[in-house]
Amino acid sequence: MKIMGLILAVGGWIIAVAGLLVTDSTGVRMVMALVGFGTAIAGLMTVNKGHMERAIWKGKGRLA
Repeated sequence: MKIMGLILAVGGWIIAVAGLLVTDSTGVRMVMALVGFGTAIAGLMTVNKGHMERAIWKGKGRLA
């Protein structure tokens, strides 16, 4: 789950940067940046969910 979140987060930044290289149109760059930003946020939320499933304060007798 955490690996998938990290891939999404990095992929989002790649999408945003690729928008700068693909076109000179401001509108397309804006859309690519928003899509990349949304993907990166989804990745961060996935990493957070994976962390919260195994959080130390949840107990269950484990420390990791």
